[in-house]
Parts: sequence; structure tokens; C-alpha cells
Amino acid sequence: MQKYYTEYFSIYCTFITKDLIATFESLQGRNIKVINEFYKAFYGINEKTISAKDKEKILNSLKTTVNGYCQNGDIATYKKVEAKIDCKNKYFVKSLSKMINVQKAFNQFNEATADFTKVSPSSLLKQGMIEFNNAMAHLFEGLSTSETSFDTNIKKASVHLYRGALDNYKTLIMSKKSLTPAQKDILINIRVDEIDSMGLEVKSSNKITTFDDYQRFARSLHNIK
Repeated sequence: MQKYYTEYFSIYCTFITKDLIATFESLQGRNIKVINEFYKAFYGINEKTISAKDKEKILNSLKTTVNGYCQNGDIATYKKVEAKIDCKNKYFVKSLSKMINVQKAFNQFNEATADFTKVSPSSLLKQGMIEFNNAMAHLFEGLSTSETSFDTNIKKASVHLYRGALDNYKTLIMSKKSLTPAQKDILINIRVDEIDSMGLEVKSSNKITTFDDYQRFARSLHNIK
């Protein structure tokens, strides 16, 4: 598994050297489609049912996508950033067993993204993908620095994935034009519980309950099985 993470975050390093400037280019901005490819690849390398050969294919496809992405826009500025970050000299080899600590939040994000896709199969939730990208940025930072930093960034990554999961369900709820009085009461109670759980770690029972409540409510509104 370590080699897949190493390859994945090496490709991610190349991506962020471009993303750092692309977000300021009026014709490009943040490329949600490329971020979605990172999401699908991260899911692929973590999925036990996918073979090693197929995981290599997933990563090779991701590399091709990112290389193409880096050929657009302000190439000269990109090259300057690339030289400063120097992805070739970054090694992501420490404490990868700790990645298990982000797994629960990633599973929640997967479930919420899948439910959103069932309702809107031809669209991506931009804010959800941005939160996923923020999570990957924290993992990248943690893997590139000290062990203490890694532990801190694992927690921050989990928070972003959790937020992304809730963003998916909140968007599904808001897509309903009207709610019955009873449904409004349910939503009020969920929101109050969410406020009470602010500042707590993602693994706390309060946050888990809030996620479950949003999931259950959104699924009931859209008849998601």
C-alpha cells in the first residue's frame, strides 16, 4: 500500500504546483474535474477489491491527466513554482499506518458523494470536491514534514472530509423546494446538534450522530436506498 500512497502524493505534488497559480488565472480557476480524478484515484488505491494491476492503471491515468493539466495556462510561472517545490525530492514514506485514522471520515465522504450522485448523476458538488482537495493538501503537508505535523494534519484532513460529506447532504436537503412542518422540525433538531458538536473531533459520538442524522434525513427526502 505504501507504494501507492507514495505515487499518489507524488502526482498530487505536481498538481498543487500548478494549482497554486491556476486558482489566480481568470480563465482556469480551481479545476474540479481534476480534483474529482484525484478523489476517484484515492478511492481506487484504498479499495481492497481492486487488483494491484488496476491500481497501477488508475495511477498512470491520473498522472496523464495531471500532466495534461499542467500544460495549460501560464507555463512560465508554473515552471518557477515547480522548481521551488521540487516534487522529485519529496518522499512520502513515514507512518503510513496512521492513514487509518482518516478512514472513517473518508468512508463518510464516500457515502455522501455516492448519495449525491444518485440524485444528480451528471453533476459534481464543487464544495464537496474542494473539501476533499483541502483534505489531500493536509495529508500531503503531513507526509512531507515531521511526525507531529503528520498527526495534526491527519486530524485536519478528517475535518475537511467530514465537512465535505455534510455539504453533500445539506445540498440534497436544500434542493427540496419545500419541507413539511414535521420535516422542518427534524432539520432544526439536526442543526442544533451540529452546533453543539462544533469544535469536537470527527471521531466523537456527537459528530457521528450528526452525520447519521443528516444522512438519514437526506435519504428519506430523496428516497435514496
